[in-house]
Amino acid sequence: MFKKPDLRLMVDRGWPLRVIGSALLLLGIALLAFAALGGNLASQEANSVPSPEWSPTPPSPTPTNPISGVELLVKGFNVPSEEGPLETSPQDEPPVATSTPATQLPDAPPIIEPTTEIVERAPPPTRLVIPVLGIDAPVVEVPITDKTWNVSGLTYEIAHLGGTANPGEKNNMVLAGHVTLKRGAGPFLRVESLEPGDMAIVYAGEQAYTYRVVSKRYIGPTDVSVAYPTSDPILTLLTCTNWDAENRRYLERLIVVAKPVESEPGND
Repeated sequence: MFKKPDLRLMVDRGWPLRVIGSALLLLGIALLAFAALGGNLASQEANSVPSPEWSPTPPSPTPTNPISGVELLVKGFNVPSEEGPLETSPQDEPPVATSTPATQLPDAPPIIEPTTEIVERAPPPTRLVIPVLGIDAPVVEVPITDKTWNVSGLTYEIAHLGGTANPGEKNNMVLAGHVTLKRGAGPFLRVESLEPGDMAIVYAGEQAYTYRVVSKRYIGPTDVSVAYPTSDPILTLLTCTNWDAENRRYLERLIVVAKPVESEPGND
């Protein structure tokens, strides 16, 4: 006859499986908790410890060139009058604008970065006098605009390029003027005829600063290095030259450099 199974024996025989199942369940929970804890620790460590490519200390600041963003030396030089050649006397006619070979030009003044020392600036230039050329003109400040100095609004005034030195400072002061205007000659018409030894006087109010021409050279319109700071006080006169009638633009810039008379040997 079929014997009815004893359910108590079946229950008692299944207890080892229950124990093993419970142990496995507890072990699984423990592993999940450990994995979660390890992930949080790794995340915190990643947020607190810099990666090898990143340095927590920023680079030390360096002196900033006040005209470092300039791309074009001067914008807005007027083209020669379309009414015909300028009517000037023979002695007023400027020399033919031709480039001077680089081998015949003196070395350019050294270019340095300005110091971070904060000092009170000297007054800006207000007047330029060049006796040998008969120039006596007011000087106005022209700031940097759109990565250049725009002198198109000037006529007989001389532009002091913003960011360059003031008279008396041990640095590079740059003054620019027109060779031609829309209806005649500009103030720098005959600057190209200046020779070493000629004098230029820059006024800051009533204070006069005398400079002696030492060099003259020709550069391209994008060579802004001639306006960079220098280690010594110099005056840089800037204008346009080498007119291209076909393309109606000046191909070069004329640079005349002068040094303070009082800084020359024997004038202390």
